[in-house]
Amino acid sequence: MNPGKQSYNIALVGAGRQGMAILEALAPSRRVDQPLRVVGVADQNLEAPGILYARRQNLPVFPCALDLTQLPELDILVDATGMVSVYEELMAHCPAGVMVLQCNRPHDWENFWDLITKDLSFSERYHPLKIAIMGGGGLCQQVLQQITGGLSSLRRISILGVADPDPEAPGIQEAAVLGIPTVRDYPTLLAQEPDLVLELTGDPEVRKSIIQKKSAQTQVIDHIQSRLFWELFQKEEDRLRLRVESEIKLANQRNQFQKIFDYLPDSVLVLNQDYLVEEVNQTFLTNFQKNAEEVVGEHCYKVLHQLSEPCDRHGMVCPLPQVLQECKPAQVLQYYTDSDGVEHYYEITISPLCPPEIAGRRVIEVIKDITTRQQLEEALKKSEEQTRQLFKQAAKEKAFLETIVNSIEDHMMVIEPDYRVVEVNRALLKMVGLRRRDTVGKYCYEISHHLDKPCSGPDLPCPLRDAVVLGKACSGTHVHFDKDGREHYMHVVCHPLFDEAGKVTLVINVARDVTKEIASRARMLHDDKMTSLGKLSASVVHEINNPMTGIMNLVKLMQRIMGKGLLSETESAKMHEYLDLIYGETSRVSKTVSNLLAFSRKTSPEFKPVGLNALLTETLTLTEYQLRLQGITVNCQFDPDLMPVLADPEQMKQVFLNLILNARDAMPDGGVLTLKTKNYRRPGVMVQIADTGIGIPKEKYSSIFEPFYTTKKAGSGAGLGLSVVYGIIQEHKGTIKVDSIVGQGTTFTIRLPAYKQGT
Repeated sequence: MNPGKQSYNIALVGAGRQGMAILEALAPSRRVDQPLRVVGVADQNLEAPGILYARRQNLPVFPCALDLTQLPELDILVDATGMVSVYEELMAHCPAGVMVLQCNRPHDWENFWDLITKDLSFSERYHPLKIAIMGGGGLCQQVLQQITGGLSSLRRISILGVADPDPEAPGIQEAAVLGIPTVRDYPTLLAQEPDLVLELTGDPEVRKSIIQKKSAQTQVIDHIQSRLFWELFQKEEDRLRLRVESEIKLANQRNQFQKIFDYLPDSVLVLNQDYLVEEVNQTFLTNFQKNAEEVVGEHCYKVLHQLSEPCDRHGMVCPLPQVLQECKPAQVLQYYTDSDGVEHYYEITISPLCPPEIAGRRVIEVIKDITTRQQLEEALKKSEEQTRQLFKQAAKEKAFLETIVNSIEDHMMVIEPDYRVVEVNRALLKMVGLRRRDTVGKYCYEISHHLDKPCSGPDLPCPLRDAVVLGKACSGTHVHFDKDGREHYMHVVCHPLFDEAGKVTLVINVARDVTKEIASRARMLHDDKMTSLGKLSASVVHEINNPMTGIMNLVKLMQRIMGKGLLSETESAKMHEYLDLIYGETSRVSKTVSNLLAFSRKTSPEFKPVGLNALLTETLTLTEYQLRLQGITVNCQFDPDLMPVLADPEQMKQVFLNLILNARDAMPDGGVLTLKTKNYRRPGVMVQIADTGIGIPKEKYSSIFEPFYTTKKAGSGAGLGLSVVYGIIQEHKGTIKVDSIVGQGTTFTIRLPAYKQGT
C-alpha cells in the first residue's frame, strides 16, 4: 500500500457486530475528500446486519471474501470475522500492495480504532528490500529478532542469508530457526546482488573486502548504521498506522454527532451559500415525509416550497443572504403546505457556521413547528411580540456539534443514566445563570430543580428514568428555576442514545418553556367557569327563592298562631312540624349555595383519588331545577362498584357541568338526559353523557373541540366549553369521543385510567 496516497479504499470481510460498527463510522461518506472509503463488504450470511446496511448505502456486497481481492485500486482489507482461518486465507491470496487489518474478539467496539494497535499485515507497491547479513554473532541475533518481529516487516524485506564461518554462532542458530539461509563465506551472498549489506563483524578488514567485491548498486552499513536504518524504516510504517488510526477515530466521532443530530426535536438543514442542502436530520425527513435523496443536494426553496428560485423572489422573506453578509443569526416566520394541503407555520432560525472570510460558507437552518401556538394566539385574538436571543458568531475553532446544539433555543442537556450532566447548551446556561464548568459533572436535578435527589412520584415523574427503562423517548411537564429563583413551566422530552449492544448510554434532555401556554390555558379554564356560573345563576335563584317563599309563609303562620296566646297541644305539634319544614328548606338553600360556592372558588389543581359517581351527583344538584323546568328527565345508571380515578375534583365537575349544559341546550323542547358510569378492562372508568336532542353532523366532529367553535346563536356562548373539556381530559391522561345522529341525539364518552394504590 502506498503511504503517500491522500485516500484509501477499504473492503470489509465480516458483516456482524464488528463489521457493522466500522460500516456505521465510515459509510456513507460525509465528505468528497474523506480519506477512508468503503468499496465492498463480504459475508456468507447475506442477511447479516452489515450486509443489509451496505445495501442501503448502495455498497457492493459479496458472499465470498476472496471476491473482494478482485476489486480495483483496493488498499486495505479489514477482517472483522475474528476467525484465524479467514485471516490466513486473506493473507495467502492478498494482492501485492494491499494491507490486511485483523480484528480479534473480544473487543471494545465503541473504540474500535484501537484495532490499529494490533497486528497490521502491510505491503508496499514496491519490490521488497534484499538484505544480506555478514557476521552471525549476538548482534546478528538481535537484528534478526527485531526485523522479523512482525509479519509486516517480512513482507517489506527479503533476507538473502547470514554469513559466518562459525556454525554455532547465535545469529546462525537464530537464522536456522527462522528458515533464513546461512553460509560460511560472504562472497556467496554478494553474488546474489543484495540491495543492502549489514556488516556486523566489526572487523575493518572484512568491511574493506566487502566493499571491494560488492556490485555498484549494493550499499554497505555497519552495526551502528544498521540500528539507525531500522528506526528510519519503521518510522514510515508508524506514520501510516497513525494516519489510519486518526481517520477511523474521526469517523467514529462523526457517527456519534450524527446520532445526536438526528435526535434533535426540531427539523435541521445545513445549507451552503448557493441554497443547496448539504446535511439534513432525521426529524426533518419524518416531519416533511421525505427521504434523504429528495433533500440532500437540492435547493432549500425547492424542498420546502416547490419553487424554482429563492423565496424572496416570490414575496417571502429569506434571511440567508442577510446571514451570509452580516454573519449574524436571523429569524423569520414562514408557512408550508404539506401533501394533504394543510398549512403549517414554522419559525425558522438561520445561524452562520463560519466567519465571512472563509470560502464556501455554510449556515444551519433550524425549523420549529409553531402551528399549534399560532392557532392558539389567533383564536384568543392576542398577538405578542417575541424576541429571541441571537447566538453570537461561533468561533471557527468550535466543533461542528457545539454549533448545532448552541443554535437551538430550547434548553438542552446531555445526561448519563446516573443523572450526571456531560454537556449543556448556552440557552440553558443563560437561564440558570451558570457557566459550563459549573454545570458539567453535576446532577441534572441540582441544576434545574434545586433538589438533592432525583425527581420521583406522581407529582414529579422523571422522563429521563422512564427513557432509560423503556428505551424510547419520554416526556413530562416540570417546574424549573431560573437564576433569580423564578419558576418556569418546561415541557421536557428525553431521547435515549444506545451503544452497539443496545444499552442506553446517554440521554438527550430537551426542555421547552411553556409558561405562557399554561397561563393562557388557566385563563381559558377560568373564563369557562365564569360562563358556566352565568348559565347557572337563574337556576340558583329559583332554587333559593322557592324554599325561601315556603319559609316566609310558615313564619307568618307561626306568628298568627302565637298571636292567639297560649298554644294547645295540637297547635304546639303544628309548630314543631312547621319548624322541621323550615329547617329542611334552609338546609336545601345551604346545600345549593355551598355547591355553587365550591364550583366558583378559584383553586389550584389538586389531583387525588375521587369517585365520579359522587361528582356527577353534586353537579346535577346545580342543574336539576333548569332541567326539570325545561321538561328534561334525568336517567342515572351509576355502577355502584365504580373504581376511583386520580383527578382534580373541581376540574372534573367543570367537565360534567359543560356537557350537561350542552345537553340541556340541545333539548329545548324536553327530552331524556342519561348519565352512565361503568368499569372497563385496562383497568379504567367510563362515563357517558347522552341526550335525545338535535344531534351534531359528522362533518362537525373534528371542529367541536376547537377553541371558540360554536353552533349556537351569537351571544349564546363563546365556544370555549368543549375545548376546555378536551384539555382537562387530556391532562388527566384520558380520552373523550363523540357519537351523534342528527335528530336523535348525542353521546359523549369519557375514558379515564383507574387509580391504583401506590401510583
